This record gives sequence, C-alpha cells and structure tokens, in this order.
Amino acid sequence: MQFDVREDGRTDEIEVIDRIGHEIFERAAVDSVSRWRYAPVTEAGIAVRSRGLRVAIPFKLDVQAAGATPKAKQGLEAALAAMRSRDLEGARQILVQLDAWEWPNLYETQYRSFVRGLVLHLDDQNEASIAALQRALLFDGKYIREVDRRRALSFLVRAAYLADKPGEADRALSALELAVGAERLPSDLRQIRDLLEERRRHSEPIRYEIEIPPRSTPTRAAMAQHTPLQAVVRFETAGESFPRRLGILCDEHKEMLDAEPGMEIEIDDAWENCTLQVYGTPGTRLTILELPIS
Repeated sequence: MQFDVREDGRTDEIEVIDRIGHEIFERAAVDSVSRWRYAPVTEAGIAVRSRGLRVAIPFKLDVQAAGATPKAKQGLEAALAAMRSRDLEGARQILVQLDAWEWPNLYETQYRSFVRGLVLHLDDQNEASIAALQRALLFDGKYIREVDRRRALSFLVRAAYLADKPGEADRALSALELAVGAERLPSDLRQIRDLLEERRRHSEPIRYEIEIPPRSTPTRAAMAQHTPLQAVVRFETAGESFPRRLGILCDEHKEMLDAEPGMEIEIDDAWENCTLQVYGTPGTRLTILELPIS
C-alpha cells in the first residue's frame, strides 16, 4: 500500500501498488489504511504532509471455511447438467439466478465468478468470460472443489480460444492436462490442443492488438494482460502513447521494466506459466508481435 499522511494526521491518496489479485483484499486494505491516524511530521513547528509512505498488509486465509453453500453447488450442478443436455437457455436462466445472489465471502465469491464466467461464455462475451473464470481460479482454484476447478479450466480454454487468446488457452489447457491426463480431455479440447500446437510451430510472427482498459476499481492501476504463446515478444506502438511499465509475472520469475517501443523480451521456458502485465493510461493501444525462435 502507498499513501500520504495529511497535516491533520489522517491518510489520503491511498493506492494499492502490489496486489494478491482479488478485489476483496484491496477493498479491505484500503478501508483499513483510511482509518489510520498518525502524528504529522512538523517543520519549524508547522505540520506538513508526508507523501508516498508504503506498508505491506498481510492476509491470512482460513482454509477450513472454503467452499460454497450446498444450495449454490446444487444450482451449479443443475446448470451444468442443462448445458450437457444442450438446454443452453435453461442453463443460462439458472446461472443468472445464481449470479444475482448475495455471496458473502471470498470462497463463495470464487463460485460466483465461475457462474458469471459461464453466463458470459453462453452470451459469446468470451473476453469477459476469461476474466471471470480466472478470478474463480485464484490461488490455483484451491478454494473451490477440484471437480469445479477442472470445469472452470475447461471453459477457460474454450473462451480463450474463441477470443483469439491462444496463450491463455494454452496455459489453461496445460493445467487441465496435468489434472486429468491428456488422454481424458474432451474431443473439442483435444482439437484446440492440436490447433494450438500447429500455431506454435508457425514460422511467421503472430500479431496481437491489445488495449489497456479502464481501472476496474479506483485503487487498481489500469492494466492489460497477455499470455504469450511463443518465446520472443516484441512491443510496438499502435498509437501516439505507449504504456509506462511492463510486468513479467511467472511461477519462477517476476520482473518490472520500463516499457519502450521496439523492446523485445525472451521468455525462458524455465520461468513457467508467464503472463505479461502492461500498465499505462486507459485506452492506450499497442501491438504485440510474438516471434518464433530463430
């Protein structure tokens, strides 16, 4: 967290600068810092503002509290059964009702994100579906049932592929194969896997246009994410402005860089499961070129 202390000792200009990834934590942290009081710094006997103070706020999760209520799980099972029988409108009605519930805690919030991701997928809003399903899979999905984690991964593969985000699809597919085995994948996911593999072997660069969206909350920095499919990534400007910062977030490597047009990054295989986070002004557009290794 970063904040200022005013002349009267109260805090303001509160900002989350490093996050776990869930808005529940951000809201709780901002609320906590907003109630803090300090003895202000004085200069020549006059209180002055202190700027840019930073503090880390730890959170501890109660694993024993994990899971949604039986009613929520029953509703989810009914919706999935309707989807399997191709009653998509019936499934959608159930899911919309579930999404309208008040979900009281983090664990049920993850189920709500799963439900919302399915609704958006049925409505062909696949980019929004990706974001919701990724929220459902926070903390490696350990706060939802394993069967639901696998279901969320399956739908994430489909939504990402339809949204032309092969990196996200490939990452979710790898996690799903690890959980169930490649031979047990549904036929449509095996087809997606083969198409992704063919695309990975493609000899030409893969071009993506991405745009930094508005902040999702007042405390969250404006950021776009991209999961690369190939090993070398080049950033090119697609307008007058260019993103300010670039984060590389991998299982085995984390790094923040100043973004510059034309910069190239080589993703090391040993880093595993990498996502690129691009920070800047909302509405900024840029081109990403993924290059095959020469």
